[in-house]
Amino acid sequence: MSAEPEYFQAVSPVLSAFFTFLAEKGHLSKARDLAGMAADLDEEIVAASQDKGNWGMAKSFAMAAIEAGVEPTDQKAMDQFLAEYNAQLFAQMPRPSLQAPPPPPIPLPASMAPVRRTEPKVGRNDPCPCGSGQKYKKCCGS
Repeated sequence: MSAEPEYFQAVSPVLSAFFTFLAEKGHLSKARDLAGMAADLDEEIVAASQDKGNWGMAKSFAMAAIEAGVEPTDQKAMDQFLAEYNAQLFAQMPRPSLQAPPPPPIPLPASMAPVRRTEPKVGRNDPCPCGSGQKYKKCCGS
């Protein structure tokens, strides 16, 4: 999570060795190509590990603690740092005004208003309202 660059320098050689092993054992057809590609990524892996834009929440928090002089293995110190960190974040949050009235409800457009029948519902065995003389189910209801 918060490893030093030396840790990430070991990633590329380990990956390369692993792919070479897979090639030698015949477990992966393009393993030698992958081993070469992994070996070429050494500097990119280290650079990406140090780029704050790639850090998740946990690493960002741990690195902030380290920058503040907190030893990450000291649970009590980390708990104290977490409490202070959260208090600072909470203090920065915008507060809704208690005086402001809630926004008025948004009226529904006429196209979304419920449809109301003006005439009674026609049953399937009732005479068809079109005047054909047939049952609704045999005429307009089919």
